[in-house]
Parts: sequence; structure tokens; C-alpha cells
Amino acid sequence: LRRFDPARPVFVESESKKIGNLQTPEALLARMRDSACLNLNAAIPVRVEILRGEYAHFLADPAALGHKLDCLLEIQGRAQIEAWKALAHAGRWDELVAELLIKHYDPAYTRSLGRNFTQAVNAETLTLSTASEATMLELARQVGRAV
Repeated sequence: LRRFDPARPVFVESESKKIGNLQTPEALLARMRDSACLNLNAAIPVRVEILRGEYAHFLADPAALGHKLDCLLEIQGRAQIEAWKALAHAGRWDELVAELLIKHYDPAYTRSLGRNFTQAVNAETLTLSTASEATMLELARQVGRAV
């Protein structure tokens, strides 16, 4: 953090106070939450493709994914968690990831943005149309032009 240049833009993902076992310093969190926002958007199938690559280790170990899903029991209920575990064990990964996005991640993320990020309502939306490297590079250029 000491090496950041406050004159240059810094891009951060919307985060909570705690990231893994690390605590975000209050001053940094306050600046993040009061800063201008960009909304990066992608259709569910594009996001599923990206997330399958990012979390490929769960495809090889559905039991490990099941343990992670158990952490959501209180929020989603046993029936939903068991349904998601069944999708994992059946290898229905695209359906599972899409459901996790639609039923859990997106609603939680939307609530957090509205509650914590004062400028989220004014965010410009940039859209990722495919998961290809070329499309991601173009999106990165658009982000650079947006600041």
C-alpha cells in the first residue's frame, strides 16, 4: 500500500472489510467505497465460462465444493445446498455455476453495492461480450479510457 501513487487510478473489485483472513484498513475501505465506480457486465454464459476456468479445481473435487457450499446453509437453506451438490456430483457445472450466480452471488453483490458504495448508482457500464482474451483486452482498454 505504501507504494501506491495517489495521483494514479487504482482499480479494485468491490470487496468487504475482510478478504480471506486479511482485514482491509478502514481508511482504504472508506476511499474505495466513496470512489467512482465502473460496472463490468457479462451475460451469464460468459461468466460461467470464465468461472469454470478460475475454479477448475472444484470440477476435479466436487466434495471440496460441497464443503464450501455448506458455508451457505444458513443463507440458502438445506434444500438449495443439496440441489447444488447434486448438480456438482452429476457434473452439471454450467447449470450449477449459473444458479450460484443468479440465486446467491448476484443478489448478495447487488445488496452490498447499494449499501456500501455511494457512487454505484452513477457507474458507467462496460460489457464483456465473450470470454476470449481479445475481448478481455478490449474491455481493459475501455476501462482505461473510462478514467
